[in-house]
Amino acid sequence: MSVWGKRVWVWAALGIALQLPAVAGLKDSDCLECHSDKTLTKTNALGKEISLFVDPAKLTASAHKTNTCASCHSDLTTKHPDDNVAAKPVNCRQCHERQTDSYGASVHGIALKAGRRDAATCQDCHDSHEASAPTSPTSPLHVSNQAKTCGACHDKEAAELAVSVHGRALAAGVRDAPTCTDCHSEHKIESLTGDSSRKISEEVCSRCHASERLNTKYNLPADRVRTFFDSYHGLANSYGSTLAANCASCHGYHKILPSSDPNSTINKAHLVETCGKCHPGANEKFSLSKMHVDLEAKKSAADLGTQISWWVRKIYLVLIVGVVGGMFAHNFLLLVKKVSAHLRSEGRPILRMSLSQRWQHAVLALSFIVLAITGFALKFPDSFVAKILGS
Repeated sequence: MSVWGKRVWVWAALGIALQLPAVAGLKDSDCLECHSDKTLTKTNALGKEISLFVDPAKLTASAHKTNTCASCHSDLTTKHPDDNVAAKPVNCRQCHERQTDSYGASVHGIALKAGRRDAATCQDCHDSHEASAPTSPTSPLHVSNQAKTCGACHDKEAAELAVSVHGRALAAGVRDAPTCTDCHSEHKIESLTGDSSRKISEEVCSRCHASERLNTKYNLPADRVRTFFDSYHGLANSYGSTLAANCASCHGYHKILPSSDPNSTINKAHLVETCGKCHPGANEKFSLSKMHVDLEAKKSAADLGTQISWWVRKIYLVLIVGVVGGMFAHNFLLLVKKVSAHLRSEGRPILRMSLSQRWQHAVLALSFIVLAITGFALKFPDSFVAKILGS
């Protein structure tokens, strides 16, 4: 390379260096000269006074103990704070790419992009300088602290969770009891409304209530998920309906209480009101219908109604086979008789049904066929028949 070529490269490198922020010269000790002051505060965009104090002891004990101030606050220079340029929000994506992408697709991330300044960010949940693993009892995301952390924004939901069966179990130290992230996930938190409402029964509640281990360990009814999906509500839910009742429609979302509790939505005193949300005009007789009926366990059924339902189902299945089978046998014998008579007879055939009667017969047969096909699709929503009808 010529002398002039080397000079060009030197001047180019010098120009680039002059444009870069002098972050390399910013040491942690420089930052702590001001931020170790417990009285250091500022007013944020929402008009709330926040502390800018950083406890060195807690910082070195956090998950980011190997990070320097400049590695996160890369926009600041050695001129800070004399340049009166406020620090930009930390970009966590440079280390936590997958989590940041999930957050961006969540209700919090979408709200932040839409300009909602009160939307939760990384530091609201994880803390900023004292971030620790969720397994640490001091972490805001530890199972014992999650409700308090989320309750900073969702106070009503946190209060309802605290008095629910789940909240009381958490308070008693039951680690298997669900907390916020068990139902809403961690980063990609989505609104469980509209098309996503189907996930409440299919994914959220089923994760625990269909678990043989948890049902056995805590003596919970093992048939709740299966019997729900065998019911009309469950079948419609599986088929894709977002209007059909799911678990939360009856039991509530956060304030889930046992049926024996007078405040429970499934207590006998409130069943008419609960059912009436979807079924206007529902009365006490309507609310007497049982939802979780196990028709496969007659011997274990404690009530007479379930045992009768079991027998009715068995008799109905026998009738279906007998009636449909008898119909095919009857029609087959008629066909054989008609064909044989036609082959033997040389006279004029006798018309059994008029044109109107034949049309009625065809419509009746078609209605039964459609009823059978749509019923099959409802009972087996994952079958090819359901997919064809759904498309």
